[in-house]
Amino acid sequence: MSPLSTPRRLAVATLVLVAVVITSLLHWPLPLQLNSAEVHAHFHGSHVWCFDHIVAMLTGAEPFEHHTRRIGFPESVQLRFIAWVPALASAPLRLFLGPLGAYNFALLLSPAFSALAASVCSTAIATLSAASLRCAAMRSAACSSADR
Repeated sequence: MSPLSTPRRLAVATLVLVAVVITSLLHWPLPLQLNSAEVHAHFHGSHVWCFDHIVAMLTGAEPFEHHTRRIGFPESVQLRFIAWVPALASAPLRLFLGPLGAYNFALLLSPAFSALAASVCSTAIATLSAASLRCAAMRSAACSSADR
């Protein structure tokens, strides 16, 4: 089956849809209240703030620095954002849904995008030739024995 065949596309679409449905059910009624509901989790509020702060840095409303006093005042704290892709992908939604709604939308779709990325990676690995895999294994073995 080729990576772009119709059965493959249908399987990937089903995988993404199932991920969205399961995530929505686990966070119910969040899908109906994106811009007002909060997920009951330890870090939800801080993640919403981080997404909002990244957008503020990109628009020039906040300086593009790794330290801020907006949290931990009067002390300055170092920021280490790790969710740049979801933050940037959800940034345009902030105009329509606000910071909370944009984050909640990203939260609901993140497992689906992870499933899609896993599908793409597994397809790429499955289409590698046996010779490529043998070469990679030999190179890995040679590098690990050289490190000893």
